[in-house]
Amino acid sequence: MVALQYAHGYSRVRTLTLYNTAASGDAVDADALDALALDDGPERSLDGAFSPGFRENAPELVDRITEWREAEDAAGDAFDAQAAAMTRFSALPLYEVTVPAEVYYGVDDPVVPADAAESLGADLPRGDATAVEGRHCSFVEHATAVTDRLVALLDEHAGAE
Repeated sequence: MVALQYAHGYSRVRTLTLYNTAASGDAVDADALDALALDDGPERSLDGAFSPGFRENAPELVDRITEWREAEDAAGDAFDAQAAAMTRFSALPLYEVTVPAEVYYGVDDPVVPADAAESLGADLPRGDATAVEGRHCSFVEHATAVTDRLVALLDEHAGAE
């Protein structure tokens, strides 16, 4: 949502890549977002972030993410402020964001429904929405494929004025 707002307000953006987001906080499931908080323990908070298959197949990575979140992630009032910013967000007119844009979304994301992400991609004049297996952090679950598409987008528009 921050990147979308920035792209709208500044002419320095050449491309836009958005992950698991919507044009409006009204589309965000506030309860699912709250479930990502560390309050009930870092492992439980990953339920909405990663699919069970990913957690089973990449336990070392999940452990590293859990350790990082315990040490660095927003908690308490800071998390509440981030969640409030997300649920209260309302994008400025999307037709004014004219840079090439890719929206990636998790097909099983409990926080941002697939239809909200698809709508965002469709409402951006040069937007495209791509489904990625997984939940709210689907871009981590399938980092190689998502990164390959991102690199291709950047290569295609490198040096473009």
